[in-house]
Amino acid sequence: MLTDEDRKPNMRMSIIPVKVRASTGQLITTYAFLDNSSTASFCTNDLLEKLAFENTTPTKLSVSTVHADGIMMESLIVTGMEICDPDENNIICLPPIYTLEKIPVSQEDIPRNDDFRSWPHLQCIDLPAFNVGIGLMIGNNVPQAMEPWELINSQEEGGPFALRTKLGWIVYGPTEDLKKTQMRVNRIKVDDINLDQMLVNMYNQEF
Repeated sequence: MLTDEDRKPNMRMSIIPVKVRASTGQLITTYAFLDNSSTASFCTNDLLEKLAFENTTPTKLSVSTVHADGIMMESLIVTGMEICDPDENNIICLPPIYTLEKIPVSQEDIPRNDDFRSWPHLQCIDLPAFNVGIGLMIGNNVPQAMEPWELINSQEEGGPFALRTKLGWIVYGPTEDLKKTQMRVNRIKVDDINLDQMLVNMYNQEF
């Protein structure tokens, strides 16, 4: 885990801890990156292996990002995965998701309580910390994960604000007043060549 000295003042990303359950019943804690600019959701191959998940289907994805369009990549369709908040109070059943080698954010991007200690209006928020990797990216095809339940507004122009969701608190904005920082842009659009046919097959099996 990163120490305070390793973590430079910067913008933190919407990354929160969740628990993931597979059809095997095994429950694993990981971090999830909530990315409302992605049209699909993903898990890492490493997380899939830890869950001993077997309900998968090979596929090829055509992935478009801000850097390039139509990048072809091998992947797996994963069905039957559930996530919940760390206290296991609120469960979300995920739609079919895809595997990636790595989620495009880093440990340094994870918000911690100490990041926002200079902002009094956020002192009431507790961000649970776990020494685990980032195993999920949840896109806008899972709106339950993004829906705001409670809002703490920023107290000054350009300052951070917080949203409480079904999965926990998300803090948006700078850890302190920013002069010059690195910036990251994430946008992922996915076209799955095989998913439509898979859904048709599932429909035919049910009736």
